[in-house]
Amino acid sequence: MLRVAFWLALPCALCACSAQHAQQTEPENVAPVIDVGAIDPASALPAGYKADILAMLRVYLRDPTGIRGASVSGIMHASGRGRRQLVCLRFDAKTSSGDYSGLKERVAIFANGRLEQMIEAPPKQCEGAVYAPFPEAERLTR
Repeated sequence: MLRVAFWLALPCALCACSAQHAQQTEPENVAPVIDVGAIDPASALPAGYKADILAMLRVYLRDPTGIRGASVSGIMHASGRGRRQLVCLRFDAKTSSGDYSGLKERVAIFANGRLEQMIEAPPKQCEGAVYAPFPEAERLTR
């Protein structure tokens, strides 16, 4: 009788484990779109925000030299924990083989006035961003 109960309970236990595992296996490399509100002119980035972005590009890119078509957006305010600000970037950088990858958008995320991270922009994240030339990025050295 105990064996029968074991064999009846086993499929239920396995289903529960697989359901829990399915919930935990969402793609890790897909960045979520951050809820962006309107551009907030009253909210200012720290004075050296471009220098912070340039320093991050040196770390973020394998070869930061020879960047082409660099541009940066104005401030885009995001809701969330603390005071978060987004800056959209668009540029063409070299790949590890030395070829150019084409124009891509990235998002620099500032939290409480400090550059927290830079990620590849999820689709539609920078939609509507107004870009200005960013020649400092095109002059980067190693």
